[in-house]
Amino acid sequence: MSHILITGNSSYIGKSFAAYLRDNTAHTAEGISLRGHAWEELSFAPYDTVFHAVGLTHVKETPRNASEYYEINRDLTLAVARKAKEEGVRQFIYMSSMSVYGMDEGVITPRTEPDPNTHYGRSKLDAETGLKKLEDESFRVCILRPPMVYGKGCKGNYASLVTLIGKTPVFPGIDNRRSVLSIGNLCAFLTLAVDKGLSGLYFPQNRERVSTTDLARWIAEGMGKKIMISRAAGLLTKGLMLRSKTARKAFCSLSYEGTETLDYCYCIEDSRESVLRSVDKRR
Repeated sequence: MSHILITGNSSYIGKSFAAYLRDNTAHTAEGISLRGHAWEELSFAPYDTVFHAVGLTHVKETPRNASEYYEINRDLTLAVARKAKEEGVRQFIYMSSMSVYGMDEGVITPRTEPDPNTHYGRSKLDAETGLKKLEDESFRVCILRPPMVYGKGCKGNYASLVTLIGKTPVFPGIDNRRSVLSIGNLCAFLTLAVDKGLSGLYFPQNRERVSTTDLARWIAEGMGKKIMISRAAGLLTKGLMLRSKTARKAFCSLSYEGTETLDYCYCIEDSRESVLRSVDKRR
């Protein structure tokens, strides 16, 4: 049994992981906020693992807030990691992002070099670089670069898609291919990382690659709503993708291939079932 400290006790992923540990494992977990400086007085010595779930995301980037990405995603991360190492924590798990590659479309393999094009992606990659310098035999660093994480109550692109499906009777039919990760599968992966004391770089994702149209169809099904999938609307959307970054992010193909090293043993739910669960109010 491990004692886990979760930084970011109000974050979606942090709260979800704490609930998963409580309901499914013998591990114990406590969450803390990193707002202000009170956390600096807390002893990390009782903890075996720190899971760092704090990060600035889902905020439109502007010249005025650019520095905040580096202060929170890089500098704060490294300050927490240094404290954890100095006080004897054995493992530090960091939530990085697929955004470090700077890609809206394509296939990411183990040979793909990161090339971030946003402050969010750059600050995440900077944090990874700093964490690797802290790692040694007594301080294991486990870095995750997940694709879009979704689940009931999440924020970001998936929440926007759910809102759209709730309002529209028609959705574009496009055969794209995307890597995604349900919150249940992420929590199972995090538990595996703790159990095995993992270190290194990982790319957790659902076993299935899905299309945005699949997601829309399953969301509608979970809502008990009928929706028409239109190939004509799909053709119009492909034209829009040439001019709109938002449309490209939603409908281009973007996936991890050849990155799986754990044989999806953490995938406790399939993509369709997890999408249905995310919008079904009875679950």
